Amino acid sequence: MYDESEARFESTRLCDNAPIFAAAERLSSFPYSGRIVPQMDEPQIREIIVGLFCVVYRVGDELIEVATVFRASRSFPGKF
Repeated sequence: MYDESEARFESTRLCDNAPIFAAAERLSSFPYSGRIVPQMDEPQIREIIVGLFCVVYRVGDELIEVATVFRASRSFPGKF
């Protein structure tokens, strides 16, 4: 059963992610706006910082793929 308190929690959780989704949407217009990920040293793999989170994405010929999102205070993930 899904009660009102769960619904409020879920809507709050989704709203908290809104800046990350908005930043990812902007990448379609500005794919090279993020910096090259120093740990990867590949020009097509980039990152943007959104609040406390790091969004790592890959710029392709026809699409931009978000590879991972993680707290910027944590170490860069070895694999994604």
